[in-house]
Amino acid sequence: MLIIIVAVVLILAGIKLYSINFQSDSNKEVSHEMRGNIIKADSQFITVEGSAISSKPGSNYEETKTIKFKIKPETILKNKVLILNPGKLKPGETYTPRTEEKPGVLSDLVIGAWIISIKSKENLFKTNNAAAQEVNYVSYDSSN
Repeated sequence: MLIIIVAVVLILAGIKLYSINFQSDSNKEVSHEMRGNIIKADSQFITVEGSAISSKPGSNYEETKTIKFKIKPETILKNKVLILNPGKLKPGETYTPRTEEKPGVLSDLVIGAWIISIKSKENLFKTNNAAAQEVNYVSYDSSN
């Protein structure tokens, strides 16, 4: 009888240990990058609505989030400019815009701007406020 009680206790302890391990594994996802659109902007902050992306190699996990990012003087801004000049296209032709990489400027970070990626040291899965280390965004040039 004692052997059965010890066996049951060991089995229950094993199940508990396994569930604790399983829970901690599922919470190990970390995100230091997000993509989306700016929904609010001022001189020091941008609020981005989009997807926080797992930093874990091989993981496709992401969460829909809205995060307010502090833009500091040391925040790196990178602008990917899409140059829109299709001219006259023939029926059936497709147009692929040229792109240029340029240093970004804070005044480009306005409501509706498309954020390719925004990076932070904070775990974006666990916060709604973070400091931005780098912001990669898209702008358009149709002046040509």
